[in-house]
Amino acid sequence: MIDCSKYSDKEIVKSVSSWDIDAFYCISQKYWEKLLKYILRITNIDLEEAENLLQEVFIKVYENINDYNEELAFSSWIYRITHNITIDHHRKNKDKKSISLETQDSDYINLIELIDSWINLEEENKKRELEKKIFQILQSLDVKSKDIV
Repeated sequence: MIDCSKYSDKEIVKSVSSWDIDAFYCISQKYWEKLLKYILRITNIDLEEAENLLQEVFIKVYENINDYNEELAFSSWIYRITHNITIDHHRKNKDKKSISLETQDSDYINLIELIDSWINLEEENKKRELEKKIFQILQSLDVKSKDIV
């Protein structure tokens, strides 16, 4: 196994693109919990069903990793896949349930939670960009200054 913390998302994606299964493990390790929480936050499904959806997400990511545009944040791409699979699942299962006032209320709550998760995702992306800038600044320092910091 490789030490996943040493590599950026883009470096890991390049390795996955060349069918490196260890690199894909890094992606799943890094995003499993975050994406699971995201699925649970925007749906009213149980943990087992959410984990099944998440498995679908990682299958889709693996199958389409070569379509990832490296100019964009990987986290945005994987969250978009997660979102699409979750919404598709909701649409498929919505027809199976009887529509009631409670369902409409829960759909409204899901919409609010979805908007909230988008806001959180945007804040998370801003935080990552700030971390990258700080890292770049630290990397540009001479050895003595790095020791002090």
